[in-house]
Amino acid sequence: IITDSENPLFGESIAGKIFVFPESKGSTVGSYVIYGLSVNNVAPLALIANKAETIVVAGAILANIPLVDKADQDVTLSIKTGDKLVIDTTEEIVKIKKVE
Repeated sequence: IITDSENPLFGESIAGKIFVFPESKGSTVGSYVIYGLSVNNVAPLALIANKAETIVVAGAILANIPLVDKADQDVTLSIKTGDKLVIDTTEEIVKIKKVE
């Protein structure tokens, strides 16, 4: 659940969804928080970021959550809430189907 009260998605669950965010910040406990989401079956399906710091990368690895980092374009401008996404980790691409 998004806990940042200044975020427009405040209160929304990211469980079972692809979570798109500009960049990460936080303390070393963040890796374990991400891992805990997986252990408790409330993890996102994948993470997509413009810039994911080491803590998020480590958490994604521990939790076995696919992570797309440093995309060719600003993901927060390219992807909107509700867009349908396909992440192909073999080809290293994200396909976006816009919701109209």
